Amino acid sequence: VEQAVRSVLQSKCTESVEVIVVDNASQDGSVSYLKKVLPGVTILESKENLGFAKANNLALGKASGDKILFLNPDTIICDNTIQAFVDLVQSNPHAGAAGVCMINADGTFAPESRRALPNPFVSFCKMSGLTAIFPKSRIFGRYYMKYLDRNKANRIQVISGACFFIRKDIALDLGGFDPAFFMYGEDIDLSYRLLKKGMENWYLPVTIMHYKGESTSKTSFRYVRTFYDAMIIFYRKH
Repeated sequence: VEQAVRSVLQSKCTESVEVIVVDNASQDGSVSYLKKVLPGVTILESKENLGFAKANNLALGKASGDKILFLNPDTIICDNTIQAFVDLVQSNPHAGAAGVCMINADGTFAPESRRALPNPFVSFCKMSGLTAIFPKSRIFGRYYMKYLDRNKANRIQVISGACFFIRKDIALDLGGFDPAFFMYGEDIDLSYRLLKKGMENWYLPVTIMHYKGESTSKTSFRYVRTFYDAMIIFYRKH
């Protein structure tokens, strides 16, 4: 958490930056430590684990800026990450939200940096292996949109919740993340609702390091169950 916050505070931006940390009832002394080493940062303490959506919405309600960055604690952003979104919304009134180029801990590109909406055909291609066989196909490879140049800004459909930029007026109008999602799926849902509103989602070729949920094993039964439960919520809703 400290690394993530310091990377934000040290970033170069033409606008002032406010940092809010939401603690989801941690038991490891995080709050007392952060208060000591980051005295200028607002810390919201929850008495229970609210989940990803509710916790971020709590911070959204307290934020004073007109641009919001929802950022996971297992990330480190670069100097120009925040400024890239500021430049985007100042030059494009239709841009409502944006994601970035995420790099894994081993230095590889994280494919979830750009995604398409998981409609039935896109999901079938992903789960059947067609996406892996034809990764750059605009028909079979839409899930990760690998046919797009990762070094260029492009319109996409789904932004990762690990680093989710959004205009505050849009976020408030949409009600933030849907609290029906405890973990996973809320970024897909918010991205889709933003598109339905007629706004644009963008991928920006600025880099962040993402350790991709050090506390959650992607092969565990708990992860698989939680992820697909979230997808069921998404399909029933949309």
